Amino acid sequence: MDPYLYLFFHVLSHALLGAVIAYCFLPRATWKDLMICLCSGALCGIIPDIFGDRSVAPWSHSILFTPLLALGIAYLTKLFYKKTSFKLFWGSSILSVLFGHLFLDYMGHDLPAFYPFSDKSYIMGAITLGDPWIWFPLSMGLGLSIFLRNKSKLPIITSILFIVGYIVFRIISKEIIEQKVQVQHKKFLKSHML
Repeated sequence: MDPYLYLFFHVLSHALLGAVIAYCFLPRATWKDLMICLCSGALCGIIPDIFGDRSVAPWSHSILFTPLLALGIAYLTKLFYKKTSFKLFWGSSILSVLFGHLFLDYMGHDLPAFYPFSDKSYIMGAITLGDPWIWFPLSMGLGLSIFLRNKSKLPIITSILFIVGYIVFRIISKEIIEQKVQVQHKKFLKSHML
């Protein structure tokens, strides 16, 4: 796959998951509210990469700096929503950064989760970044939720449940494969040592 296309789908996954999380928590009574909500969530989903990738700006991919990253976006969002509490915006923004970006990165590549206290990177490695089994259900769920305004959260909840099931399947598959490889590797070493 073309590296730029791969990067596009990686960023799209972050933006969509951030937007979906904001959609679940922020008010969306009018089309203006809906667009502000989606833009706020999408921005939260990609903000750690705006400051640079994890090798250039490891602090932006640290759980410890998530509330700080979310604070600026929550403040901007509050400028447009006058009647809603700032705590709701900040909480939604924190969740959008944590799950919309850091969780997806952890599932796909290493993440300096506790920088600056630890340089250790954590990785599950269960999915590929820009995985179509992530961004496609999110885009379908979000699109249907916007289209079906009266039952707006059902498609999103369905897409999130699908993605959670997919990730659980990938984690279990990875663990089974790694265990079988270790067993076969030990058998191979024993047979060649004799």
